[in-house]
Amino acid sequence: TVRIDGWGGSPIRGRVTRVDPAGFVKVSALGIEEQRVRTIIDFADPPEAWPQLGHDYRVIVHVTIWSAE
Repeated sequence: TVRIDGWGGSPIRGRVTRVDPAGFVKVSALGIEEQRVRTIIDFADPPEAWPQLGHDYRVIVHVTIWSAE
């Protein structure tokens, strides 16, 4: 499951449709190495739930790929 927030509206639900098989390292502007993996997410909520969200928005994404009770 996916929850997207921090964009100025209510949290948006989504689901992971693809995770690349390999990650890569990106060096930030501060010189810190960050490990990243490209992930494709489909929105589960209809577009009416996130009308102000646009390209290049910075958001907080919470991805849960496995959980147990």
